[in-house]
Amino acid sequence: MTKPWDLHKATIKTLYAEHTLAEVRAIMMDKHNFKASTRAYRGRLIQWGVRKYTSRKHGDAASVSGASRDGGASDTGSREGDGASVTSRDE
Repeated sequence: MTKPWDLHKATIKTLYAEHTLAEVRAIMMDKHNFKASTRAYRGRLIQWGVRKYTSRKHGDAASVSGASRDGGASDTGSREGDGASVTSRDE
């Protein structure tokens, strides 16, 4: 049986902007009764062109929401779960 990914596309993308993938899976199972593996979510997000971080090779600086662990500014990019922005190639 195929899953109705397109029905939940906007919800998944919105949740992924604010939550980890594990949290998105849990929310989708609890609130929408939508069950899929982590691998399936990753594959679908790639198919939709959704990325958690901005790539330097595309000329964009990575989103950093706070200071690095040593207290200084960091240019290494943002880590999952710290409020990183989600980008999509089709938006």
